This record gives sequence, structure tokens and C-alpha cells, in this order.
Amino acid sequence: MAILIRSLDWTNSPLGPIEGWPQSLRTTVSLCLASSFPINIIWGPRNVQIYNDGYRIVCGEKHPASLGMDYKECRASAWPAIGDPFERARNGETSFLENVRMFLFRNGYLEETFFTFSLSPIRDETGGIGGLFHPVTETTATMVGERRTRAVRDLTARLAQATTTDEVFRLTVDTLAAFEFDVPFMLLYEPDPATVDQPAPQYRLHGHHGIDSGATFAPPVLSIDQPGGWPVAELMHAMTAIQVPRLRDRIGMQRCGPYDEAPDAAFAVPIRRHGTDAPVAIMMAGASSRTLRPDVCLLDIGLPGMDGNALALRLRQQPETARTVLIAVTGYGKERERLAALDAGFDHHLVKPVDFQRLAEVLETIRAA
Repeated sequence: MAILIRSLDWTNSPLGPIEGWPQSLRTTVSLCLASSFPINIIWGPRNVQIYNDGYRIVCGEKHPASLGMDYKECRASAWPAIGDPFERARNGETSFLENVRMFLFRNGYLEETFFTFSLSPIRDETGGIGGLFHPVTETTATMVGERRTRAVRDLTARLAQATTTDEVFRLTVDTLAAFEFDVPFMLLYEPDPATVDQPAPQYRLHGHHGIDSGATFAPPVLSIDQPGGWPVAELMHAMTAIQVPRLRDRIGMQRCGPYDEAPDAAFAVPIRRHGTDAPVAIMMAGASSRTLRPDVCLLDIGLPGMDGNALALRLRQQPETARTVLIAVTGYGKERERLAALDAGFDHHLVKPVDFQRLAEVLETIRAA
């Protein structure tokens, strides 16, 4: 970042050429660049931002255009969360906030994020407030992970109280409804007793949250031979959870759950009981449209239901994971198997037992890129 900042022509920016920057700004930027902690400097009435390598990662795909940009413009989507502490800092008051939830448009989509940060005034040569010192720590992975762990824990605890099938359905819907930021909608189907012994059994909608019954993608009845809609036949064949991509192609931008936009992916989950061939229930669960999207996925090849190559092909078709780095970690080490994995969309192919030094080198190369 030091090299990039020196190489830019700041003549036409609100700050002017570097040679004319006040000593207070030059010193602050120098301290910022020397730190490995993510720091952003916001300077002048036009809120020009200058940041270090640690903060560059926070900018996502907005970097390098975000360097020198008006901070208020760059973080417009998050202004409901950071506007007040920003204005207080501009008036001389330091703010420190922990695990603040905000939405950032930094990677081509609106993303739910969490940050711990402070905003402190920087005095210039006149004794006035020349800018703001803005160190940040992103806590998104921790906060979202804790929330999802809590969802599983709460669901497990509540289902332990169920004594009937009806209670299982009701408690599942009631519990997961509290976690709609991760599961914006949910549909629970039970077998239709009149069709259980038929070649193509039907399932009736028993419980739902986030969408109304009867909506385009919330039919009252599911069946294997039902055209379009949910992939019931594939689900019954795989008997394992499958991802349903490109949901918006089917439902448009119909709102469901807490967000204005509809989710673009969902999961269809067959719920099995030991000793039964057909699912005793089917759950359709929407995936958050503003969820954290992975930089790297490590996948086995010999997976049940859908193998790793098929999963890689599907991940490559999804906008959320089209550019995710895929690493095969597998026991299939023959040359034709390696080529098949690369054809499926894998970027790297590591054979078990994995050389962890080699894995670390691959991950470091990805991180640096």
C-alpha cells in the first residue's frame, strides 16, 4: 500500500500532491502503513480515505478504487450503523463499538458483516480536527458462526421436548424462525398417508416460515412427478441434502424473510428414520442472500450422494462461488482422476495423506493473491 500510495497522482484529489500534505497527515499515514493492524485514515472535509494493507482486505473488490474515495460514499450501505459514531468523531468525540452489524457492498453484492472498530479525531496544525483515525477488526466469521451454532443448539434442546410428530414440526419452525438472517424461509412437508404406498408418494405442507403457503415456491403438495418447482425426484434418489441453485430464476425477486431481495439458493433436505426407504419429512430451507461467501473450499471427491466433482461443477455455476478457489483433498491420485477433477472446476488437487506444508503453501499463495 505504501508503494501504491506513492505511485498515485494525488494532484487532482482533494488532498493535492503528497509534497503539500500537512505534517500531521504525513505522520499519521506513516504510522498507519507501518502497522499490520487494519487502519483507515479519513482526512479533510471530503473524507478522503487512505489505508494500509490490513484494511485493504476489508475493502474487498472495491480496492484499489476505494483508495482516495470519499469514505461516506464508499461505506454508504453501512451508514445506518456507522453514521452516528462518524459524526461524533468529527465533533471531537472518540467512539469504540464492538461487533456492530452492518451491510457492505464490497464484493458485488450486499453482505452481512460484523466489525469492532473505533473512530478517533486527529488534530492538525491548526488545532482543529483534520481527520479521523479508524482501526477496525472484522468479526463476521465469529459472529455468524456463533449465531449458527446457537441455532443448532437451540433446535436440539427444543426438539428433545417433543413427544409427537406435530410437536417436532412446530418446534422446528418456531426455533428456526428466530434465525431468519441465516434461514430466510423454511418449508416442512410430511408424507400424505393416502399416497405412502404409491410409487410416487406425495408430501403435504405442514409448517412454514418466511413465505406464505400457496406462493409459487411454497406449494401445498409436493410430488415426484410434479413439473418444475423443487427437485423432489432428485432428492428422493440422492437421499441426502442437495443445494437448489438459481432460485430467483423460479421465484423472481419475491421478498421472503428479513431482506428486500429473495435468496438465490436453498437447500432441500430429506429427513430419514432408520429402517425407512422414503423420507419421513422434507425440509426446504432458504440460504441467506447476504451470507459470507467462501474464498476457498476444500472438498473430498468420494462423497455420498453427490461426489466432489459434481459438487465442484455446481459450485462453479453459482455466482456466490463461481470464483471460489476449489481444492480437492482426495484419495484419488491417478493422473486421469486428477484431470477429471481439474475438468470439474478444481484449482488444486492434493492426494491423501495430505502434505500439510504443501497445503499451507497453496493457501498462502491464495491469500497473497
